Amino acid sequence: MIIIIINNSLIAQWMYLPFPYTPTCFVNSGTKLFAGTFQKGLYYSTNYGEEWSMFQQSGNYRTLFLDDTILFAGTSKGAYRSTDNGNNWIAVNNGMWNGIGPPLYFDVYDFIRIGDKLFVATIMGVFYTTDGGDVWKHTSLFGELEPCYVFAKIDTVLFVTTPSGIRRTTNLGSEWSSVNNGLPNTDYFHSITATHNELYTGSYAGSYGIYKSCNFGTSWIPVNNGLIDSNVYSIYYNKNTLLLTTESKGIFRSTDSGIHWNTYNDGLSDTNMVTQEIFSDKIFIYIPSYRGFFRRPISEVTSVKMNSTIFPSEFNLAQNYPNPFNASTNIKYTIPKGSYVKIVVYDILGRKLKTLINGEKSEGTFIIQLSANDLSSGVYYYQLQTKEFIQTKKLILIK
Repeated sequence: MIIIIINNSLIAQWMYLPFPYTPTCFVNSGTKLFAGTFQKGLYYSTNYGEEWSMFQQSGNYRTLFLDDTILFAGTSKGAYRSTDNGNNWIAVNNGMWNGIGPPLYFDVYDFIRIGDKLFVATIMGVFYTTDGGDVWKHTSLFGELEPCYVFAKIDTVLFVTTPSGIRRTTNLGSEWSSVNNGLPNTDYFHSITATHNELYTGSYAGSYGIYKSCNFGTSWIPVNNGLIDSNVYSIYYNKNTLLLTTESKGIFRSTDSGIHWNTYNDGLSDTNMVTQEIFSDKIFIYIPSYRGFFRRPISEVTSVKMNSTIFPSEFNLAQNYPNPFNASTNIKYTIPKGSYVKIVVYDILGRKLKTLINGEKSEGTFIIQLSANDLSSGVYYYQLQTKEFIQTKKLILIK
C-alpha cells in the first residue's frame, strides 16, 4: 500500500501530512523514515513522509531508535532489532523476562546509548546490553513495580522518568537515586529532555508545567512564564531551542532556556491535535497527530533573530534572586557567543567555595540555581569568568 501526498505549501509553518492511522513514533535510518503505529504496524517513507509504504501489518509500536546502523523497535511485546534497514526484524528480549518466559505484554518505551552500553526503559525497569541486544542485563532499577518511560542524559549521567518521579544514575545503572527535590507531584512528570548541562521535565497532568534543573536533577525550579497550558506531553531540544506539546493549547517554543515561552502554532488548525511526543531527524521535526502528523524543517524552528532580548550583544551577570535568600537562589547570566564559562562562588576572604559552571556554553541567557545548604549565614560573592569578561556580584545568605 502506498499513500501519496501532494505538497503545495511554501509557507513557513507546521504542515499537516495525512497518514492512514495515528503514528506513535518516528525514526530516520538515513535512507528511510520509519513510522510506528498503535496496533496497525510499521510504515516507511523514502521522501520524508510524502509517500508511505507498509512494512509490517500489525504491531503496537512504542518507540523506534537508530543505534549507529542498527534499528531497534520498542513494542508492547518487547524489543525488536533490524540489521538490514528495516527489511527484517527479530525479537531481542533475552534476559528481560526474569526467567519466567515471555509475558503476554511487555512494554518497551525508550532506548538510549552511553558508551558501550545500550539502555532500554521497560515496564519492569531499566536493562542494558553490550552486544547489540543479544543478551540484556537488568540494572538495579528493576522489578514489577518499576516501570520506566523516557530517558535523558548529560555526559555519562543517565536519567529516566518513572511513576514515582525522576531517577538518576551516575555509574551506568549500578545505583539509582530519586531526584525530585522541588517537583510538586512526582506522579505526573513523565517527559524529560537534556541540554548540555540542563534538564527539563514536564507534567502531563496536574497543571504543574515545566521544571528545570541546572545541577543534574538535585533540585528543580518552575519555568512557566508564558505557558498558558501547564499539562505538558513532550519536550524537545535542538540548538538552543526548546519545543513542547501541551494538552489543549498546541505547541510552545522557548529560545532562552525556558525563561519565556511563546505559542508556536502557525499552521495548526486545531491546537488539540498535537498531544504527543516530538521526533526529529537531520532535516525535519515530526509531531504525530490524529491520522497524520505535523512536519516542519528544523532550520525554521531553531532559527532566531539576533536581538538583545534573545541573544544579547554583551556578557552580563545579573543579581541573584531572591537576595537575601535562605536555602537556594537563582543566578541569571547572558553569553553573546559560544564561550568557555566558569561561575564560581567565593567567601568574603576570597576563598573559592563552589564552582557552579565550568565548560563550554553556547550563546543565550541561562539560569542556574545555587544551593546553600552547606554554607553559613553571611556575605558571599559569585563571579562570571570567560576569556574576555569577568563580573562579580554580592549575595547575602540568611538562615
